[in-house]
Amino acid sequence: MDLSHLGCPAQIPPRLACSRHSQRRGCTPAHFHDTSSGRYQRTLSFDQRGPASRPRLALYTRVASPVAPAQQDVGSSSEAQQRGPADIIPNIWAELAAKHGSNLASRDPHHQPVVQLTFRELKDQMQQFAAGLQSLGLRQNDKVSLFSENSIRWLIADQGIMMNGAIDAVRGASSPRDEMAYIMRHSQSSAVVLQDPETLDKLLPVLSEPADEATSNGAGKPLHEAIKFAICLWGEPSKEVRNKLACNVLSFQDVLDEGAAAAAGFQMANIQRNDLATFVYTSGTTGNPKGVMLTHANLFYQIENMSHYIRPDVGDTSLSLLPPWHIYERACGYYLYYSGSSQVYTNVRRFRDDLTKYPPSFFVCVPLVLDSLYNK
Repeated sequence: MDLSHLGCPAQIPPRLACSRHSQRRGCTPAHFHDTSSGRYQRTLSFDQRGPASRPRLALYTRVASPVAPAQQDVGSSSEAQQRGPADIIPNIWAELAAKHGSNLASRDPHHQPVVQLTFRELKDQMQQFAAGLQSLGLRQNDKVSLFSENSIRWLIADQGIMMNGAIDAVRGASSPRDEMAYIMRHSQSSAVVLQDPETLDKLLPVLSEPADEATSNGAGKPLHEAIKFAICLWGEPSKEVRNKLACNVLSFQDVLDEGAAAAAGFQMANIQRNDLATFVYTSGTTGNPKGVMLTHANLFYQIENMSHYIRPDVGDTSLSLLPPWHIYERACGYYLYYSGSSQVYTNVRRFRDDLTKYPPSFFVCVPLVLDSLYNK
């Protein structure tokens, strides 16, 4: 596949050698090395069936990493493996802020307003959002439906929920209304976080209609009674919509403002590694979405062990493209932050340009993405 017009190598990857580490795990092959300077290599792939098969998922690495800006803190490439006491994802952000506080953590250039945060600012917004959720009544073991596409605010909401010891049930904003309603009922959600006012509009019939069998949640309450508040991550909910719903309707900024006064004294919930962290809903082959229950230990295991395959340097840049409600993108995203690298949030429409504008050391993708770029 010739991707040279995208700033990628003519063939990805041009020369491959299966590592012994991968062979021991029967990946056939899963871990590739490419010594060609300035090229991308596939460093991690999953679900391979044999030597001639094609990976369903792959992570590509730029062999010649960009030089980190001079003002950035210096760290080792094995930092994630050597880190201290953090043993759940919500604990890593304070560590990162202490160690790399002034380093750039994330850019989200394709939303309005454009967001650019250092590690310290990212941690502060997470704690502020968590404090805001707490002041709205969120408690440990509560469930929150999170229906949104990839963005920095998705991550802030995800971690704000987890810092309270609550559990998020994740799915995309483009999911059908009936599927979203099912997830809210099945997860017994008491709150919902949404991409934008358009997503809220889609759910209005479910959140505002009287009780019946289709709108009651797993606890027996209709959704318009069970949902205590709804939050739009991007955009401002209209006054008309706010008046239609019995629950509290807020913007992302509303929640930050709510938590601003309490953020300094915010205490994270007493979270154990075996506590539930998230419900990952898949579309399933038939019928309703299937919810996969993952604990904090499940999630942290991924970032503890991904360093066997890739070891980003502090200051490296990655592009975040895939949906965060797919656990592959989510786990890789956590790990890349954990390593002290910076992430740029992109989308399919802007990915080609962003490869040049924000040259990544890493990006996580599926073969379909590369096919789409090649065929355009």
